[in-house]
Amino acid sequence: MYPKFLKSNKPAKIILLLLLTVLNVQAEFILKKDNFILISNDKDSTIVKYLTNILSEENSYFEFFFRHQLMQDISIVLPDSPNQYREMTQTYLPDWSGAVTIMPEGKIILKPGEYFEPQESRETLLHELVHIYLSDMQVAHKVPLWFNEGMAMHLSGKSISWNESIMLGNTITSGNLITLKEIDRLLSFGYIKAHTAYLEALLAVQYMIEIYGEGIIAGIINSLKEGNSFNDALKHNIGRDMLEFEDGWYQYLKQRYSWMVLLQFENLLWIGLVIIVIVGFFYIKVRNRRIIKNWETDPSE
Repeated sequence: MYPKFLKSNKPAKIILLLLLTVLNVQAEFILKKDNFILISNDKDSTIVKYLTNILSEENSYFEFFFRHQLMQDISIVLPDSPNQYREMTQTYLPDWSGAVTIMPEGKIILKPGEYFEPQESRETLLHELVHIYLSDMQVAHKVPLWFNEGMAMHLSGKSISWNESIMLGNTITSGNLITLKEIDRLLSFGYIKAHTAYLEALLAVQYMIEIYGEGIIAGIINSLKEGNSFNDALKHNIGRDMLEFEDGWYQYLKQRYSWMVLLQFENLLWIGLVIIVIVGFFYIKVRNRRIIKNWETDPSE
């Protein structure tokens, strides 16, 4: 299927054909919307249309949030298979990766799953779009990975589930919390540690917004664009350096999630057993008092 815009835009057609040649994709469906070019095989055309609708709905908010309009066209590619995804990325990615953003080419490659899950696909696309914006604004190299990933999680609409809250509680009480600096090594993490790191990054950004307001993100980015380091941008906007911010964030996590460890199944089981023992103890105590009282009032019994 050939999109209509290719028929009246020869330069765009040449660029897209070159892109497809480089990617080694036998694409049959190409769709352009504003700054975005979506490429897939014909069988995934419905997914492409769905993703295009997401971009139409959300990109204006991203422009408002970042106070920035993208300076280049962004290609979004849906490979045929996980193997083709690995070939296209041409770099080492852990098995848990679901997408990759390649800059300065302005390219998002989405890893295909066994089945299409709309909400997950939406979050993945918007997550990568945040990386695109930070790179297009030429500040991505100045921000630590936790801030980059945390913003991507926040703006993609990621919410923390009940099980993830319990997992965070276990991480905190066991002393295995990952430092924000350590998140820079994210790509070397296994699945569980990476999962925890992403949640921590999200909570670090949400903690910042909760304490200082959502406008704090734009303030930090503006400071970075002016040439400041991330640590100086923090001090300028929140009056705290990285160490002070991380200490406040850690206390926030402890207060909010430490108690969640009590809701783990094994702990609930033990708590239930303790309650049964206590209730049983008082029941027996009350029953014995009643028996003794009956003896006192009627010794013949």
